[in-house]
Amino acid sequence: MPVHVLAAILTILVLWSPTTNLHAQAPERRPSSPVFGAPDPRQSPEEGLDGGLTVTGSVFGGYDNSLFIGPGLGTPLQAHSRSRDSHTGFSGQLLYDRPGDHLSLRGGLSGSGRYYPGLERFVVGRQSADLVSSSGMSPWRGAHLATSGMARYSRYGGPFAGAAFLPQDFPLDMFDGDNAVRLRRSDSLLGHVQLEQDWGRRKSLAILAGVQSSGLEGSERAEGYELGGALTSNVTRYGTVRAGYTRQQMDRGAARYVVHLLNIGGNYGRPVSASRRTFVTVGGGSAVLESNGQAHLQAIANAALQHEFGRSWRGSARYHRGFMFLDELAGPLMSDGLVAELNGLLTRRLELLGSGSFTHGTIGLSPSATPYNAYSAHTQVRYALSRVAAVYAEYVLFNYRFAESVRLGAGLPSYFDRQTVRVGVTVRTDLFR
Repeated sequence: MPVHVLAAILTILVLWSPTTNLHAQAPERRPSSPVFGAPDPRQSPEEGLDGGLTVTGSVFGGYDNSLFIGPGLGTPLQAHSRSRDSHTGFSGQLLYDRPGDHLSLRGGLSGSGRYYPGLERFVVGRQSADLVSSSGMSPWRGAHLATSGMARYSRYGGPFAGAAFLPQDFPLDMFDGDNAVRLRRSDSLLGHVQLEQDWGRRKSLAILAGVQSSGLEGSERAEGYELGGALTSNVTRYGTVRAGYTRQQMDRGAARYVVHLLNIGGNYGRPVSASRRTFVTVGGGSAVLESNGQAHLQAIANAALQHEFGRSWRGSARYHRGFMFLDELAGPLMSDGLVAELNGLLTRRLELLGSGSFTHGTIGLSPSATPYNAYSAHTQVRYALSRVAAVYAEYVLFNYRFAESVRLGAGLPSYFDRQTVRVGVTVRTDLFR
């Protein structure tokens, strides 16, 4: 059975099954929430975790200094011309959250669109549906089942929107510039299941399986799966030792890549200050990539640092090293990526949110593999008008650079730099809890 059929079946089962027993971890609350989007002060903290249905919507206006406006359906080597233009747009999200001790569910629908009057074009952004669920499983005492699925479609998707086998907590901001006016259609389906069984108080066994399928109009469809497991043991209060194996396979027409993840190592995470406001997590392992009878061994790593400043400020930094696949590139990427975030309250009603990312690596597996760089930045200042409405201003920077010899799908140029400014109004309200 084709992988994209398996991905579709698994995604549909996860997204639409009404009988699944679910349990998901409630989102972490900040020490001091801003007025906008803050919980009702009459509720206790426990009542604030009851979940419910939340709707968020924004309308905005802005200016882009670099847009792709080429034919979009030409040959892969045909570069897009560029233009500058103002725009108006909207975005929205519907989020349902149902936490519980034995039954929980978290899912959402989102979409966006923009209109460029100078170009007389309306841009449909990424439309997506996703769901994460988990449940305690009987009769297996101490077993926990987590499932997730996502369906995504874009009529004018930005470059590098389809990334495979990234850590779930690692954002795609560094690759998704959301900067296309006319590119090819893209779609993706993803499904994932993980079963974890506790063995006593210190050991646990996890088994996972996942499938995914993504397509970019005019290019070979990418289909992949992963299957593996790991045994984890708590050796100290803050440290764990892990031994496991995961096989990932990505098929792109005639090309096939297999990644063997050797999870022999561990994680170490602990608060590094007496006030428990600074927390560090590190982990590592190795990976072997096979293609055309050749094997390449690389070290992989993950690290995270989080620190809370006072009652309302929080900063974090995350690092990831590993293999990655993008729909727009025929070969794999070996990447080192760093993401940093900072947010907090300037005043009771004024909030600052900022993030930046940088990634560097090589394309392909040959000794003469070409390097690439990509970085992005996002800064937003938001002023709360009430608990459900706010006005905001934001700045977005996106840049990537590949060697001229690298073929990018959909006629993307090898070098791109874009800056965007926007102002808008956003509304968030709970329909029910």
